[in-house]
Amino acid sequence: MAQVFLQSMTPFEPLMRTDEPIHERVYRYLASLIVDGGLSEGERLPSESELQRRFGVSRTPIRQALRRLQSSGVVIRAQGRGTFVATTKLEGALRHMVGFGQDLRRLGHHVAARTLRVMSAVPAAEVRATLHSRENEPVAFVERLFIVDGEPLGIFQHWLTPRINVDEVRAAGDFPSFTELMARYGFEPYRGTEYVGAAAADDRQAELLDCAVGSPLLAMRRISSDIEREPVEYTTYYVRADRYEYQINLVGSHR
Repeated sequence: MAQVFLQSMTPFEPLMRTDEPIHERVYRYLASLIVDGGLSEGERLPSESELQRRFGVSRTPIRQALRRLQSSGVVIRAQGRGTFVATTKLEGALRHMVGFGQDLRRLGHHVAARTLRVMSAVPAAEVRATLHSRENEPVAFVERLFIVDGEPLGIFQHWLTPRINVDEVRAAGDFPSFTELMARYGFEPYRGTEYVGAAAADDRQAELLDCAVGSPLLAMRRISSDIEREPVEYTTYYVRADRYEYQINLVGSHR
C-alpha cells in the first residue's frame, strides 16, 4: 500500500521552498499518512532510501524524522526489516509486551538469568503449528533459570521461530532478556497471548527451584509474534507460586 500511495504523489520540490527543517517536513508528512489512514497498523513505512529519493535529501534528516516518530510511540523499527506503524489503540485488558525479567527489574528486583540448555529439536505438533515449522523440522529450544533477589523463581522453556539459528542463541550465553535478544536479530515480539494455569513441581523442577516436590507452581504460556504477525516464540514458564503473584488490572465499563 505504501508503494502505490507514493507512486501517485506529486514531486516534493515545493516542500523545499521554506526555511522549515527538512526533517520536520518528513516527520509531518509521515505522521499525516498515519493519522489520515494512508498507512494502517502494522503496515510498513516507505524505506529510508525511497524517502531520500522522494525528498532529494541525505539519509540524516530522514532518520531524524523516523527517530522522532519512534520516540513518540507512533512507529516501531525492526532491525533489517524496516519501520512499521505501531498499535495506537490498546484494549484495557492487554499488557505491554515486556519480558518477565524486564518487568521485575523495573519493580526494583535483582534478576539473573542462567541458560541451562540450548539445542536444536523437533517440537510437539501444537508448538510446530504455532511456529509454522515443517514436520520433522528442528528449531531452537532454550531452557533458562531465573534467579530473583538471590533465590530461584522460575524455569523458562522457549521454542523459537525457525528463522532463528540455534548457534546464534547458543553464542548469547546467559542473556538477560529474551525480548532484547530477539530484537537484536530483528524478531522483536510485538503482540502476544498469555495463558495462566497451575502445576505441581516434579523432581527436576523442585531441584532447580529449591522447593519440595509437589509444590504449587504457576504454569504460564506465552505465544508471541512480531510486527508482521510472524511467530517468534512459544514459551512455557513455571514459577514458584509462593514467591510470585500475577496481577491483572481491571476497569469497569460505562453503561
